[in-house]
Amino acid sequence: MGPSSHRRRRTLGPKLELALLAGATGFIVSCGSLGDAGTGEASAAWSVSPTPVIDVGELDGDPDYIFSRIGAVEILPGGRIAVADADAMTIRVYGADGLLQAEMGAPGEGPGEFQSIVALELLPPDTILAYDSSLLRITKLGIDGSARATVQIQADGGYPEVYAGRSSSGDHVIAWIRVEAFDDSVLSPDLMDVGRFGPDGALLGVMATMPGMRRFRGPVPFSPHFAASMIGDRLYMTDGMVGRIRVMDLAGGPESATRVALEPPDLGEAWRRLEATLAEADQSERLDGVRETAPDSIPVFSDMLADDEGHLWLKRYDAATDSHAIGRPRNGGSWVVADPDGSIRAEVAVPPDFRLVTVRGGLLAGIARDSLGVESVRMYRLVRD
Repeated sequence: MGPSSHRRRRTLGPKLELALLAGATGFIVSCGSLGDAGTGEASAAWSVSPTPVIDVGELDGDPDYIFSRIGAVEILPGGRIAVADADAMTIRVYGADGLLQAEMGAPGEGPGEFQSIVALELLPPDTILAYDSSLLRITKLGIDGSARATVQIQADGGYPEVYAGRSSSGDHVIAWIRVEAFDDSVLSPDLMDVGRFGPDGALLGVMATMPGMRRFRGPVPFSPHFAASMIGDRLYMTDGMVGRIRVMDLAGGPESATRVALEPPDLGEAWRRLEATLAEADQSERLDGVRETAPDSIPVFSDMLADDEGHLWLKRYDAATDSHAIGRPRNGGSWVVADPDGSIRAEVAVPPDFRLVTVRGGLLAGIARDSLGVESVRMYRLVRD
């Protein structure tokens, strides 16, 4: 049986309306540097193509098209896609036709081997950067599978796990939870140190410290989560609370901030959505413990990405998909597309079984999981109205 028989092309049906997918409400925007704000509104409702242009993943059959657990995804030139299997420790490249073109990597600690692939990034024109948070190592590979370089990250404490991006000078920005004593009787945030590492992996310094996940004997139900992305040499960092995004210029410019003042979710409605989700998963017994850590605030958005056109993509917080009480799959939802100054370009609803991971070249790619738990990598075309 040929490889093409293992491509999945599922028809998703008519485009779903924004309100049906995410329960979205109206929003306003204020933006600018610290102490200087403006306002604006979304100018368009963009959408995703009704069916994916690539949909690869099977329950059984040819192992080239089966994923044990997808850890990272990146869109490559020519409509190709790179996928990291977090259990098999391989990176596979599929063509625009969904057929396997190359495979690289294996479990281990040697050159070209991995223990935990948490990020993939395209280095134009034809290099894939893979970050391994267990080995603290960056591996550069050709799209054809050839090995190109390995960089050992020389961290000075902590466990660098969030790869934010690479500057024009070749420096890497990676964040980690600061290691310190934790009092589980007090609600407190993780502290995320954000480090700048040189092209050789040496730590050049801690650029910033940001709040991360809130804990009280464990993550609270509506805890935010640290997110960081880069547009050019500018680093954008947030925990999603009150819509504030901290901006640092790696080229030496002044620090600033953007505040995307999305209307926060209603706390009562958030509880109802969380309770319904846990009940559907037969986990209602967890609700008593969850209520013990009831928050008095809730994030505005739960995730942030940067595309290759200089836009920030912000996922509106939805307790049914983004709460730490259910593992934060972050599927579906409504994504606000903003310029770096905070002005809104559009709002996009993505399919409810799809987790958006990356946006590049007018394409959206990410991870889907069906009712049997089978994972697939999908890519959709962005439709701009």
